[in-house]
Amino acid sequence: MDFLKIIRKRRSIRRFDKQKKIKLSDFKNIIEAWLYAPSTKNINPWNILVLNSIQKEQLGKKLIKLIDNNPSLNEIKYIINIIQSSARFILIFNNGEKSWWIKSVLNNTSFLHNYLSEILSIGACIENMLLEATSLWIDSLIIRDIVLVENYIKEFLWINIDSDLIWWVVFWYRASKNYGLPKADIKFTINKDWYIKSEKNIIYPQ
Repeated sequence: MDFLKIIRKRRSIRRFDKQKKIKLSDFKNIIEAWLYAPSTKNINPWNILVLNSIQKEQLGKKLIKLIDNNPSLNEIKYIINIIQSSARFILIFNNGEKSWWIKSVLNNTSFLHNYLSEILSIGACIENMLLEATSLWIDSLIIRDIVLVENYIKEFLWINIDSDLIWWVVFWYRASKNYGLPKADIKFTINKDWYIKSEKNIIYPQ
């Protein structure tokens, strides 16, 4: 598949086929794509945890109990279905700087710069995996609402409390006729003032 076509085809898919499984060989290719992601000064600031079917089921039960006891968490009920139904499910941790917001308040710009560099590197790692999945006709969804239950998840998985759980990513096959949300036209994603002055210099994909 042409690379630009892969980029155009990638969508965040929320309606998925619960019966269709992802082959282990395909999933290994997705994970390998992560290994080749660029990172600032080659620090590779990420740890990735792949949950098996038993862990997914147990984590889902724990979160159900947690939400039942904390009505304020009702907004993340949808996550439980995603956890238990996803074909493949991974958690991505940052193993670099911690508690960036505390130190940034203290004007530690060097710390903040390092942290942001790590997050951008992790973003590249995720993008590599999503695009490799798309090339294999496998769909995906990244979820950030974990921040509301991060400590409970780390406790359940015996993860170092100082590790920052940045994203979780699920892979599955979309349900039929589910194409995700449309993307904005390139003309509306470029700074307007700059675009007016520089339009003639933009090369558009054919």
